[in-house]
Amino acid sequence: MSALHNVSIFQSLTEEDPALLESHGRRRRYDKNFIAVQEGDEGSSMFVILTGRVSVYTANADGKRLWLRDMVAGDYFGEYALLDDSPRSATIHTAEPSEFLEISRDAVLQTFAQSPDAAFGLIQDLVGRIRDLTLRAKALALANSGAKVVFALLSVSVREDGVLVTEVPLTVEQIAERVGVQRETASRALTTLKRKRCVTERARSGQAGAYFEIDPERAPASRISWLTKNRKCGSTRLQTAPDSSSARFSP
Repeated sequence: MSALHNVSIFQSLTEEDPALLESHGRRRRYDKNFIAVQEGDEGSSMFVILTGRVSVYTANADGKRLWLRDMVAGDYFGEYALLDDSPRSATIHTAEPSEFLEISRDAVLQTFAQSPDAAFGLIQDLVGRIRDLTLRAKALALANSGAKVVFALLSVSVREDGVLVTEVPLTVEQIAERVGVQRETASRALTTLKRKRCVTERARSGQAGAYFEIDPERAPASRISWLTKNRKCGSTRLQTAPDSSSARFSP
């Protein structure tokens, strides 16, 4: 079975089409900590992650990074290049040894022409990503530092024996980068969360960073619901702007 059968936008294809599309692709293998795609580069292809894990981030001219998401096998990136000729909008950094399948724009668009359902699947995925980014921007702009740190931990967590556990080790620097705060701010917030038993640091495994356990009773699994409720871990209610219809302005 083709590896593309596990990719959401290609699941509507007939049994033969994914294998045919894969035959037009090129496999690329990268070591850990490799920049597979650089923000600003020209692009005319998309990539499907076959194995491994990557981090996606954007950066300003000073090199300050803003983490966008993590991706694993079955995810894809570079899809914007299928729709326009703009430069790459983000950098792809391998968090572990990874293998990708690179597929040209022409090959994918030909597949979409033959299967409108696949094209619609891409549109649905893009809308979902836009919604996620909108909610994330709202949460990170309006939540306090403690809620932002929990947001960073939940973004890489899975449920395990009734608790939420981060799948990958994170350093304080990485947590700060993921939510756009200073390292010192993230460190203080993490210390407070540990003291309130919202977050527990698991034993380190001899590598940079640590695994964390999040108490689902104190920090519910839904990152957005956690950010919009007052919990034992601190006041994290999002403050909305006043209704503009009731605001008064002087001429």
